[in-house]
Amino acid sequence: MAGMKNRDLLPVGAKPAPDELAFVQGYANLLRFIQMRREIDGVAVLKKWLVRHGLLAAAGRVDQQDLRLALSFHDALRGLIRANEGTQVEASNVRRLNRLVGRFNLAVVFAPDGSARLEPLARGVEKALGRLLAVVIQAMADGSWRRLKACGNPDCQWVYYDSSKNNSGRWCSMLVCGGRAKARTYRQRRASRQ
Repeated sequence: MAGMKNRDLLPVGAKPAPDELAFVQGYANLLRFIQMRREIDGVAVLKKWLVRHGLLAAAGRVDQQDLRLALSFHDALRGLIRANEGTQVEASNVRRLNRLVGRFNLAVVFAPDGSARLEPLARGVEKALGRLLAVVIQAMADGSWRRLKACGNPDCQWVYYDSSKNNSGRWCSMLVCGGRAKARTYRQRRASRQ
């Protein structure tokens, strides 16, 4: 996957996830952005992002049905991300992800050097989303997945990569949500002493 590291979809002070996991992080934030803003043309936003990151050819077609599929995948993906914070994965998300593996036609493909990776054999948007799902599966295998989390601020929920030593981060950015949470806690403690 080509392109930038999704810094435009990260809060101030947040670090992107490593390697291709940064694309999954950006995707989770992009679709959240579309939902939050109730973007009139989510199809155009989705296509622009997929093309920009080398997941879809510029001539590729994206329609409302593709956007619905992307939103469905996004919701299941965010359910998996919440599980990294100790939340139980909903059975409906597990079923949805299992269906998507088949729909994206994920297969093991060997490279000329003998290495293997998951590749979607689907086309268009299904191939692009399948590539993201393959990255998720690889990140689960290498252990980096458990560090992808949603911000503990209920008003934020941006996906961030927890780079703390003991994987105990709670905020997308200490400069924004973490600082606000600390200030709120301080005010509450101070008020309770009076």
